[in-house]
Amino acid sequence: MFPKNKNDFIMTKYLITFLVLFFWVFGVYGQNRILYGWDFENTEGSRIIRTDNSITDTVTGNYELVAGVNGGHALKLDGFTSAVVVNAQKKLPESFTIEAWISQAAYPWNWAPLLTQTSAGSQRSLGTRGFYFGAGPSGELGLDVWIKGELYRCITDTFSLKLFQWQHVAAVFRANDGIHLYINGKEKGFTAVDKSYENASSSKMMMGMNEEAIKPAFIHRQYGTLPYYYSLDGVIDRMKVHGVALSPGELDYSNAYTLQENGSLKKRSLPEVPLRKKFGAYYTRLTYYKEWDQLWPVGEHPDIAVTFEKSPVRFVFWRGTRYSPAWISEKNFWMADQSVEAWNDEEGCYEHMQDPQCRYSNVRILENTPARIVVHWRYAPVSAYNSLWRADSLTGWSCWVDEYYYIYPDATAIRHVEWKKGSLGERRQFQESLGITDHGQTQGDILEKVWATVAHQMGDKKNLIFREDPDPTKNIWDTTDYTIQQHHFKSQYDPFIIFEEGNKMYGLLDKNILDYKKPGVCVHWPVGQAHSDGITSVATDRPAHFITFPVSDPVIHHNATRSWWDGLYGMNDRSIDDLIFLSKSWNNHPLIVRSDNNEVRYDKSQKSYIEDQTANRSNRYRVRAGKTTPVQNLSLVYSDWKYGDPEIKINGKKMSPQLFRSGLVDNGDKQSLVVWIQYTATQEFTLEVTGN
Repeated sequence: MFPKNKNDFIMTKYLITFLVLFFWVFGVYGQNRILYGWDFENTEGSRIIRTDNSITDTVTGNYELVAGVNGGHALKLDGFTSAVVVNAQKKLPESFTIEAWISQAAYPWNWAPLLTQTSAGSQRSLGTRGFYFGAGPSGELGLDVWIKGELYRCITDTFSLKLFQWQHVAAVFRANDGIHLYINGKEKGFTAVDKSYENASSSKMMMGMNEEAIKPAFIHRQYGTLPYYYSLDGVIDRMKVHGVALSPGELDYSNAYTLQENGSLKKRSLPEVPLRKKFGAYYTRLTYYKEWDQLWPVGEHPDIAVTFEKSPVRFVFWRGTRYSPAWISEKNFWMADQSVEAWNDEEGCYEHMQDPQCRYSNVRILENTPARIVVHWRYAPVSAYNSLWRADSLTGWSCWVDEYYYIYPDATAIRHVEWKKGSLGERRQFQESLGITDHGQTQGDILEKVWATVAHQMGDKKNLIFREDPDPTKNIWDTTDYTIQQHHFKSQYDPFIIFEEGNKMYGLLDKNILDYKKPGVCVHWPVGQAHSDGITSVATDRPAHFITFPVSDPVIHHNATRSWWDGLYGMNDRSIDDLIFLSKSWNNHPLIVRSDNNEVRYDKSQKSYIEDQTANRSNRYRVRAGKTTPVQNLSLVYSDWKYGDPEIKINGKKMSPQLFRSGLVDNGDKQSLVVWIQYTATQEFTLEVTGN
């Protein structure tokens, strides 16, 4: 059992020493070549226990455990609040490898880390030591390392990372060689580095979210955007940090799992508002997707939806658009409009878009009858800095805007916009038609190539077209007196706006056909939570808006205390000639004369005739309609009505109840009656409204 001589003893000693070293090197070191590992199988509340069951890390914000790439669990981050704060006890050596399985629902607003540990937090350009392994805003994969204060960066091509699919990603830093990036086992990037890695062990290690707030990428104006926090919008599984530079064959990659759809990431779409075949408004909570919805600390009735009896069109006031009302076609194509906007060169735009939490924007239903709905939208133009427009230094009061929407059963609505006279100033804009592309949509998915028609109610018309290489020197549309715009959706129902005579339109005559295959132009609105006055869209990964043009300067009215403008909005399946007729009926409304030869007051801001005097049981009128002063559906409001449901006669003939609607509005000490009559005329007729 023991050595019989000195030589045997020496040989045994060397053998034992060799075996000890062998098992130490290939046992202890082999076990510890994985410095960090997460399979997300062992969690306790906000604690994530690593694969070696010895160290616990902390997950913060809203997260979920979902099905992993090959069974088991994976970590789903919400894109807004989720992060893993790593208990970073081990140093990375001079060479290392980071690998993981990931899938994303949308690209991050700027670079977001899969894993990072630097001496400068999220300020990547200011680092002196450490690494940043992350996903970029255009589908890139990248690794940054700092060595002696010098940055070495390797980034893949744009859109290398696909959405909704599992992909294996890896970054390998090999001392005195360089950075290698792999996606699904294939090398996608290399940067030569003739140095060894320098660890940043004294700094925090983060997974999923930057350590510090940063600005989004592709912003329009630095001064119009603030930094904020966001996390990776997707799922991470089987993340490992190795203390050696692995070869491609040693990565935890299997082709069997790639290009699989991640069932935990659902395709998103703007809220679907149910068709009710009923004219009415109701409070509701429109749902978008789980992670976005759970940000909002609101009750069950924060939004308003309006539906129509004889049209699949819906009209909504939703938090995702900051309550800017949107018309929705039968194919769920959305068209909204801008709020009153002001701006300066210090903080950028002041408008509803800079109010992502709706702090200064709210809506309420004022009337809800079978004849008419009235919704009030009140907001303050606000900047990304949460500054109100022209706030008084003494009182704090600023410019506030009240918009009233008088909505009728034929899917038309008057938009009445008013503000305190003198509070807005002159650097302002009132109207900008905003189409919205949904997830996965381009502008060409929504718009026809003849994307809009503009017209004057005198009959002049012009088509706006997506063209090949429109001449930029001739494509700017000088100010014109057009009053009608109709946008051509790839649906049966198209949105339109009619302005008062004296309106001025301007914008682009035509669009480049290349835009037809692009998403909406900007993604800071709708649904985005960044405080920004402009972020350019680069992918179809989230809703975006685009200016459909033209932009209008409407006619502004004033009285002693208020200023206002009016527009007639809607969505229908009518032709531009029909809209010209509708424009005449609103702008050139016919006189209505009582039996006592006094005229009934017409309020263009409501598209209604107002009977201010106490109504009689029987009210007889002559409606002096003509070819230039036609009738396209009538609305009458009796300020004081005491006679129950009315009966309508036209030219002495009783009208079918299916052709008119009436409703009572409680005004405290008296009731108003609203009557809406479905009727078209180009010649004079008699009208009788009789109470029961």
